[in-house]
Amino acid sequence: GVGLLGRRGPVALAAAGLLVGAASAGVQLTALTADPVRTWVDRGSLATVTGVVVTEPVARSRPSAAVWQSGSVTEFTLATSTIAVRGQAVAVDVPFLVRGPAPVALDPGTWIRFTGHLGRARAPDIAGVLHLDAHGGVHVIADAGALDAIASSMRHGLRTALEGRPLDAAALVAGLSVGDER
Repeated sequence: GVGLLGRRGPVALAAAGLLVGAASAGVQLTALTADPVRTWVDRGSLATVTGVVVTEPVARSRPSAAVWQSGSVTEFTLATSTIAVRGQAVAVDVPFLVRGPAPVALDPGTWIRFTGHLGRARAPDIAGVLHLDAHGGVHVIADAGALDAIASSMRHGLRTALEGRPLDAAALVAGLSVGDER
């Protein structure tokens, strides 16, 4: 006797598993940037975005910036709530990398609204890049909650305590205690 699936059973089962995996990956990719957001990102549309700050803003240097551009940029991750372009608003919960020319002091957990241009992201886990409009600024809708404020206070205190220490040691302490990578 041959079992219920026969001799080809394990091969058929593996093939079915691969098909289900491929289908779910396709659904995940489509769900990450559903239309019309994907179209807006591809076009570089000007959008008004509302969302919650996920990571602390980090200043990064841009040595390859043109003479008329700023030599530094501030970046943070935002979990979007709504994105509006030309009067059409979409409720969407996807991660975007926010990039702006000026230092921005925002704690994770802060709800914000701002205007900026959408752009494509290089990372597969980010739906797009939001280039912050330097003239509009960031409008805080609600401050971070109590737990986010406590975590932010711990991060700031650790950074202050670790100033002047070797970068590797300081990054290790911050990473082990509150998950910071810098």
